Formats: sequence, C-alpha cells, structure tokens
Amino acid sequence: MATLVGPALAAAGGRVGLVVSALRDDNPGPGLQVLDSGDVMLVLAPDLLRATAASLRWHLGPRFGLADLEAMVLASSGTVRRTGDTITWRG
Repeated sequence: MATLVGPALAAAGGRVGLVVSALRDDNPGPGLQVLDSGDVMLVLAPDLLRATAASLRWHLGPRFGLADLEAMVLASSGTVRRTGDTITWRG
C-alpha cells in the first residue's frame, strides 16, 4: 500500500496556488492530492513527490527558488531530501 507524502504549505501571501501548479507539473498523473483548509494547503502523492527549481521559477518567476518553497513548508509527511535543484518527499 502506498504511503502519502508531501508538504503542508502556508497559504498566506497568495503564492500557494502557483506552487501547487508547479508541483502538478513535477508530479503528473492522477495520484497528486491537494487538500485546502484555508490557511494551510496539504499536497500529497503516493510514495514520492518532487519539487524542482525549474517548475517553481516557471510558475513564480526567476527569483523564486527552493529556499522560498522551504520557507512556506509548515510540516511534511515522509522523508524530505534536497539535492541540487530538487526537493523530494519519499515514503
């Protein structure tokens, strides 16, 4: 059975929708789930979720990077690892 992994993102600042769009680009397919509770948006995928700097910059502009995403993360499910221009959450 798959383990759902991913970040809980702060919804303040109006950028979370664009971050979710970037995560959808990096994780195509039917497995991505987005749960919106107003102040927090939970983004989950079975076993593996990736976020790339390239997708974030495409959606949010050239100055938005992985450190900006990390600043929005309130909590995570799974093991988080940052390597180069990618953050992964694994089950």
